[in-house]
Amino acid sequence: MKKITPIVVIIGIILLPMISSASIIYLGLGEGNDKYDKVVNTINNSSYFAGSKPVDISFYAKVDYPAKATENLSLTYATDLKSGTWLTTDPIDFFTVKGANNFTVWWVDPSVSSGTWSTEWPTAGGGNGNKSEQQPAISHLSAWTMKSVSIPEPSTMLLLGFGLLGIAFFRRQRIFK
Repeated sequence: MKKITPIVVIIGIILLPMISSASIIYLGLGEGNDKYDKVVNTINNSSYFAGSKPVDISFYAKVDYPAKATENLSLTYATDLKSGTWLTTDPIDFFTVKGANNFTVWWVDPSVSSGTWSTEWPTAGGGNGNKSEQQPAISHLSAWTMKSVSIPEPSTMLLLGFGLLGIAFFRRQRIFK
């Protein structure tokens, strides 16, 4: 029994990060349609990304209400059209929810291929202060992925360096023979 306990703890520590769920983090509210430039500005001006290297994204897919799916993205809607779930064929990094004259940007960390959405966001004025009266129904949901930059691993650079040194060594030996 004493031997089994450390093994179970080690396996738990290794597997825990793999089974933890993604966080869906609200990044900001934008006015108008969720065009590329507006979405990128909202992401880069958010408290999570401000001051870091600017994030660049690629459009992944979009579903307009009342449609429920496109080739890469499908949605479910609650009866009030103010929340639901989304599912993609590939993991995404961000999604935007458009409702009325605004859109919200959400960060999915780490990237996943399913989650929930809502049109609940901070609103200024309107209605009688009742949050549900201020919350619009969905117009569409767009999914975005972060553009990745290929950075060579240090071991790849070492392998390349040793290869070049080997070529130089053999050339040098050839010259002196």
